[in-house]
Amino acid sequence: MQSWIAINLQDFHRPEKAWQRGKECSVEVKVVGAKTLERAKETAQCGNNDPWMVFNISQTKNIIYAKLEAEKKEDPERELREMWTEKGISKEKQDEIIREVEEKAKPGAMVGPFKISE
Repeated sequence: MQSWIAINLQDFHRPEKAWQRGKECSVEVKVVGAKTLERAKETAQCGNNDPWMVFNISQTKNIIYAKLEAEKKEDPERELREMWTEKGISKEKQDEIIREVEEKAKPGAMVGPFKISE
C-alpha cells in the first residue's frame, strides 16, 4: 500500500482562495492509502463527484520546497511573532514554540509516523 495526497480541484479553484486573489488560505485535501493511483482516485471521490488531483506523497518533494522558498521571502517567523505579541503571548513562549518547530523540521526528525527527508 502507498500513501497518496488528493486535492479537491473544485475547492482549489474557488475565487475565495488566496491564490485566486481571495482571503482563504486552505484547500480540501485527503491523505489516501491505496495500492494504485486508480484506487486512490476512487477513494478520494467517495461521497462526492468533485474532481480530485491525486499524486503519490513521494512526488510532493518539489512542491514543498517551492512553498518554503516562497515563504522565506515573506519572513513568516516575524509575522507569527507579531501576531503572538498582539495576543499577549510572552517572548519566552514564542521562543519555545519556534524551537519545537525547528527541531521537527530538521532532516531525519520524526513527526508522528513520518520522517523528514534528508
